Amino acid sequence: MERGVVLGILLFVSGNALSNHVIFEHGKNSGSNFNGWKIEPYRCFTYVNFTEESVSFFVENGGDYSLELSRKVEHLRRYSKYNLQIEFDQLINCQLNSISFYISEDQKTWRPVDLNGDFVHDPALDDMADGYIKIVADMSFQKDGFVECSYIKLEGEEPLAIIDPTEITEEKQKEFFIFCFNGSINVETKNENPFEVVFTNLSGQMVYQHSALGSLRIEPELPAGVYVVSVVQNNQIVENKKVVF
Repeated sequence: MERGVVLGILLFVSGNALSNHVIFEHGKNSGSNFNGWKIEPYRCFTYVNFTEESVSFFVENGGDYSLELSRKVEHLRRYSKYNLQIEFDQLINCQLNSISFYISEDQKTWRPVDLNGDFVHDPALDDMADGYIKIVADMSFQKDGFVECSYIKLEGEEPLAIIDPTEITEEKQKEFFIFCFNGSINVETKNENPFEVVFTNLSGQMVYQHSALGSLRIEPELPAGVYVVSVVQNNQIVENKKVVF
């Protein structure tokens, strides 16, 4: 009989640090059991056993199965990135081949999430209060195969800003455009209020300043190098861009 060691699998993690907002957590040390999870294909297993801290599966005669765990999640679409962690504690006479992660709005159309990339937030889905997730573990069972899932946790990272596109225009999202061309700096804008264009070197020292109203081109007499060009309006920086002369 083969016994597997504790196996912790980080299914999906974004490239940046998450805000650690726990969407749900079930299993050991979480204070929540696995009630509410849908198991498929339930009838293929000799038995499925739920405890306070785990759910386990036993296959008497062996076989290859795609073990599916799914559940409803409230406000799933509010998050831009997801971090899903699942742990299988005991693998006896069985092997975990692969794991996939899916999301759905209606449990009819399932969309796979790339385990090596980021889930891209879609503002069009912000009004969807609920969603569904599905974890598919492809398992190979030998005779008297046994596996125990002891922990599942899903975290989400809020988008930096959730903006109602009907309330603002594209112009207001980005009112100033800075670009460098042939040694000159161009600032394009439809903003009708006065502003300042400030050049700062990489040491944080201001080396050039120019007052402006409307779009303009600047040809500052500065040494060759890298600078940060900022647009300042109402004592606030409203646009930044690093340029190389």
